[in-house]
Amino acid sequence: MFRPAEWPPPSFEARLLPSSWVIPIFILAIGVALTLIPSTSWGSQLAGTLLMGVATTVALLRSASRIALRGSELAVNFFWPAIAVVNLGRLASITARRSKASFGIAPALELKTADGQRATIRLGWWRREPELLAILADSVRRSGATLDGHVASILRDRPPGEWWSLEQQQTREAAKRPPTRLERLLGRVPAPLRFLLQMGLYVLAIVAMYAVFEGMDRLSENVLFPRHIDPAWSTQVVLPPNPGDSWVGNVATDGGRIYLAARQTVEGFWGTIWVWRSSDGGLSWSPPVVASRHPWPDAARHALAVAPDGSLWLAFAEQGARPATQRLVVRVSHDHGVSWTDGAAVSPARVGLIGLPVFLLTGDARLVAYTDGQTGDVLAQRLTAAGTPDGAPAVLGQTARELYSDANFLDGAVALASADGRISAVWVEGTRTLRASVSRDGGVSWTASNGLDQELYGGRPRMATDGSTILLAATDPNRGARYVRHPHARIWRSTDGGLTFSGAADVTDVEDIGSLELIWAKSRWRLVYDACPGFITCATPPRIWYTESTNGDQWSDATVLSDIGNVQTLGLVDSNFGLAAVWGIEASPHNWAFHLARRSP
Repeated sequence: MFRPAEWPPPSFEARLLPSSWVIPIFILAIGVALTLIPSTSWGSQLAGTLLMGVATTVALLRSASRIALRGSELAVNFFWPAIAVVNLGRLASITARRSKASFGIAPALELKTADGQRATIRLGWWRREPELLAILADSVRRSGATLDGHVASILRDRPPGEWWSLEQQQTREAAKRPPTRLERLLGRVPAPLRFLLQMGLYVLAIVAMYAVFEGMDRLSENVLFPRHIDPAWSTQVVLPPNPGDSWVGNVATDGGRIYLAARQTVEGFWGTIWVWRSSDGGLSWSPPVVASRHPWPDAARHALAVAPDGSLWLAFAEQGARPATQRLVVRVSHDHGVSWTDGAAVSPARVGLIGLPVFLLTGDARLVAYTDGQTGDVLAQRLTAAGTPDGAPAVLGQTARELYSDANFLDGAVALASADGRISAVWVEGTRTLRASVSRDGGVSWTASNGLDQELYGGRPRMATDGSTILLAATDPNRGARYVRHPHARIWRSTDGGLTFSGAADVTDVEDIGSLELIWAKSRWRLVYDACPGFITCATPPRIWYTESTNGDQWSDATVLSDIGNVQTLGLVDSNFGLAAVWGIEASPHNWAFHLARRSP
């Protein structure tokens, strides 16, 4: 315990926060790392922001809050620039009052001199610094200052050594040891750069930790615990169309047959659409039939569906008469894809570009929905039994205008479903907002639905129904967000025909997820999607994954049904031969190998 032997006492200085700069720098480095490094959720981003705030506060308190004795003058500064100075040689009184620093829980010492000087010593200083208490006790003895009862008990009845904390003792012991090599190196760096250097070192250390986790994830996924194809999907078939490309929504079934539509002989943007048919659940396929209206390349985005009467319907974008114009054409086959009707252009003349179409074919309604790539309009067109327009199309809303990017565009897709006599449509508004609309009159008029203001980016929404409940699934990769987050296949449910939607459980949490397909089959919801697992980046190239649910809330553990590769989901159907999932593996643009996996439900 320090006792000054002469007056004035030696110089003395202490901080409210006695810790070194290491703690605030380390906290700040963690906060910066959580903000800059791809995080797992919005919670990580929030935690990083809070840590940066805490580190900044600690640094300000440490830098600005100090007490120092120079000669007989004691200077006190607590956070604010103003400094209170008292001359201990003319000390008149010391009283105890509530400390604002402790929210009024513990006392502070208020010093006053005979000439009106005053200063407040916060709890943290006099409780941790025995030298300070000794200096105050000696100053009281020399100046004859008055004390209140609480201060007297602090300075006289209880030895200052009892306030010596373990933290303070460890700090002072550490100060006695020789500096390390790193500390000597940092000591040669100018003070402003030293802070940046220390924070940079900590950030690099945290980034290295992330890299270690990622490496462990890759090692586990590729070497230690490699994923194998689920034996239930062991029947694997390479399909005949190759080379070519396609989109989700181009696999259909009438129960006894499976149909696949793909675009081949692609020249620039345009190609020829061919349709294949299998009568044994996908094991063998008939020779293809040209389903677009011309054998030369003039067709693009397309969709395939089967009506309740067994007829096969195809919608595709066809090259217009003028450059950079398109029209949506619908053709129907009544002999299982062998021959097709002449087809009719169902899009208005004002529509310039055609987004990926989708069908809704029920006993009561026939609709095709698509987007206009020039205006961003989302359109729903009613159709006659012959596939011709039935009245004017309804404009449901707006979507992004980023449609003219060939096979890999994300925006512009629409989903349709029908339940309880209502038709529900879902699309991505702008580039981020999921919207829904419902029709009670077979698609003539539409009103907005509730519960679907989910913010997401891109995604191809897909819907399925069991007759009374509609389930909606959409990918949420957040690729356009400021921070790359692990995406989900998000699920929503409607039990009133699409009037309202409520959120269900997310299906998956992976590093990257692409297209998906959702169906209701054999009393279960079935979902396939292409995704790759990982911690920061994909541990492997993507695979096709499968999961199922009886209620839409609890989903089975996802299993893989394909090898790794540049895969994209094309469809999932339930035929008389069991479930069949179809996907493409892209070797190069417009050069895909098509694969099918089959399993018994």
